[in-house]
Amino acid sequence: MGERNLAGLGAQAAADQRRHAGRMMRRAERPPVGERAALELARMIAGRSPHAIRAAKRLLDLAGRVDLETGFAAEQKEIDALIGSPNQAEAVAAEFEQRPPRFTDPR
Repeated sequence: MGERNLAGLGAQAAADQRRHAGRMMRRAERPPVGERAALELARMIAGRSPHAIRAAKRLLDLAGRVDLETGFAAEQKEIDALIGSPNQAEAVAAEFEQRPPRFTDPR
């Protein structure tokens, strides 16, 4: 559960931070702490590009079910679709301008 949820947060977290976050998520099972943790995680994921989140979910769904060559090909396909997209450009612009991104999600 933790790795898939943290995929929406980007690859910036070091392995020990991901392990700590996973332990914290498991500890946050009782309301209201669990509800707050879930809402915070949802807010963080919602602030990411919807297309990048869907791509990460598709790749995680393949993990352990396909060979490495197929997995790498799928990853390259997802990267190619994201690079230069309007949402990727918006993410970069928002970061440089230090503002929240305004993503589009036409599905």
